[in-house]
Order: sequence, then C-alpha cells, then structure tokens
Amino acid sequence: MKYIATIFLTALVVGFGVTAYFKGWLPTVTFYKPQAVSIQNTEILNKEVASTPSPIPSELASASATVNLESNEAVLLAVKAAMIKKHGEDFFNMNYSLTKVEGNYASGSVSGTGGGGMWFAAKVNNEWKIVYDGNGVIMCNSLLSYPTFPKNMIPECWDASTNGLIKR
Repeated sequence: MKYIATIFLTALVVGFGVTAYFKGWLPTVTFYKPQAVSIQNTEILNKEVASTPSPIPSELASASATVNLESNEAVLLAVKAAMIKKHGEDFFNMNYSLTKVEGNYASGSVSGTGGGGMWFAAKVNNEWKIVYDGNGVIMCNSLLSYPTFPKNMIPECWDASTNGLIKR
C-alpha cells in the first residue's frame, strides 16, 4: 500500500509541475546563449596592405627580391605577392595583416569578403615563400622543408602517417 501511495503522490507532483510549466504559472528563467564574438589579436602590428583594384604594381613583383633589411610593410608586400602567385589575382584585393616576424619567418592573417585565414611564410634565398595558408590543422609534411620554423609560431602539426597531433 505504501508503494501505491508513493507512486500516486509522485505522479500527482510531476503532473502538477508539467501542467504549471506549460500553463506558464512558473517563473521563466532565460538562458542566454553566447553570441559569436570577434576577437582581435593584440599582437598584430596594426599594419595592413591597402588593397585597390588595379593591376599588380611593380613593387609587389620585386618586393621579395629587393629588400635586405625588411620593414613590416615590405614583408607584407612580399607575402601578398607570394599569395597572388599561389592563388591567383583574387588574392590581390584581400587585406593582409602581419602578426609576427622572427628572423626569416613571419605569420599573419588574410581576409576578404568570403572570410579569411592565417598564413605562415619563410624567407628562402631572399624570397618569401608561403609555408601554410588557410584554416585548421597544419600538416607536418608541409613543414619538412622548414625544420627551423619557430615552434612558438607553429607549436604542433598533424602527422598523417600516425593520424595524430605532434608537438614540435
């Protein structure tokens, strides 16, 4: 008899709670979902290459070969030229930002109307080459030609042979 009374009282309480909830008799609690937030990296050197729709200027074509002591603007121009060479003219109107330069290595981001991504570049034989650009995991095999790429810039990569993340 105890069990029947317990079951009846439990059903009565649950039924009343469900009815009160759906009838709106209970105070409502609103949970706010976090909205997408745009975070700006504070390490960015606040230098962007202005983009204007015109043919590739001559300074882009020769930027990677003519500057020995490079300024941040020269690095950005050379990276922009390398990205245009790799991906085509669509990359001319993108916005390029430089995050870090460490010796012959640089990192930054590129963005446009369709989105953006990160880039890493290395200076080889006086020319800036794109090591990686895009979003997501960097494959370890793309770093094989650059064994001295700073680990603080690319701390880990994906090894396809072991199917795992490798800490460099």
